[in-house]
Amino acid sequence: MDLRKDVVITGIGVVSPIGTGVDRFWSSLIQGRSGVRDLTHVTPEMLPYTYGGQLDDFDPKAYVRPRKTLKVMSRELQTAFSACVMATQQSGFDACDTPKERIGTVFGSEMLYGEPEEIQPTVARSSPEGRFQPELWGQSAMREIFPLWMLKYLPNMAACHYGIAIGALGPNNTIVMGDTSGLSAVAESISVIQRGAADVVVTCSTGTRISLTRLLYQGAVPYGSLRDPVGSSSRPFAVDRDGLIGGEGAAAVILESREHAERRGAKPIVSVAGTSCNFGAPAPGRRGSSEALSLAIGNAIQRAGATPDEIGIAVSHAMGDPMLDQIDAQVHATLVPGAIVTAPKGATGHTGAGCGVMEMCIAALSLQNGIVPPTVNAHLKDPSFGIDLADSPRKTDASLAVQSNHSATGNAIAVVLRKE
Repeated sequence: MDLRKDVVITGIGVVSPIGTGVDRFWSSLIQGRSGVRDLTHVTPEMLPYTYGGQLDDFDPKAYVRPRKTLKVMSRELQTAFSACVMATQQSGFDACDTPKERIGTVFGSEMLYGEPEEIQPTVARSSPEGRFQPELWGQSAMREIFPLWMLKYLPNMAACHYGIAIGALGPNNTIVMGDTSGLSAVAESISVIQRGAADVVVTCSTGTRISLTRLLYQGAVPYGSLRDPVGSSSRPFAVDRDGLIGGEGAAAVILESREHAERRGAKPIVSVAGTSCNFGAPAPGRRGSSEALSLAIGNAIQRAGATPDEIGIAVSHAMGDPMLDQIDAQVHATLVPGAIVTAPKGATGHTGAGCGVMEMCIAALSLQNGIVPPTVNAHLKDPSFGIDLADSPRKTDASLAVQSNHSATGNAIAVVLRKE
């Protein structure tokens, strides 16, 4: 493995609650626009959580080819494929100009939940007298359920669909590690390039926290309260934070060896300088691990050949969870006290596994444009947090940015990007 081999980002694609496409996404971030709104598929009679970061300008038919594959794609697969199309177009990468076996597809994903209404007729047919009869289930399922139903919800299918679409014959992998899935896929993609297995890797992460089944099963982190207006509900680092607000979306990047990018005349957006993935067992009754996040950020900076005081931008994983946000603030205040911090989940909500690459794209765009976008609801920051949280667009001449994700179960991962 050649660890000296530079890996650069040459294209970005985003599908998010604040806009589809890089231009609208970035513009919304800079304006401090919130994508948290009333959900169109959930009513108060169904659930108390009727608000979240829902897409409002996304049409998969504009990106997915062939269109017939849409019927075997859940929403998470559709957003991933679309983000990859946009990233490929922006990079100017043409798969026909690179040997197929030198093109990889490595994605970050999560458990994709089927929707209850898809199996409701089968359940009804298996309960002819109001009592579920297991012996009828198999026959009913064969009659009622779409034969390729499972393909819609396999986490690895997003990478498979896009790999097939561009004819990629290089490494194809999907990493499922919850909130750290996206950056884990980035780290694996870099490894693929540095060990010589591919010259270019399409890397994407996709997820949701607002599908009906996902809302029914919230998991370890509490859902945040509805605020007035609804767009102010997602409150990372806020003194009155009480939980995350769900979102949905996907983001993709084109990662290439610098040599490959130069051969085809592509201009890098940023280079990936260092990554680190760590784990620390949460303390009893607590969520997350400050030790794991400290190691991830500290090791990523060290592997980038940098020092903490050189980090000018920090893109935080803060989401409004009382425990996890406290860890975020503590670690950033200690390790990168000079960095301007931004917490994008205030605008997008928590997009599940989709947050990793999406937030790395924010770090890349911040370096490229010399601006750190504001955090929605930053004025509510807990006064005990010693971080420089952006409450308005902040100009910067920073050459290095760190972005991190961590989970309630103790996984943490960080990436350091370098301005080109």
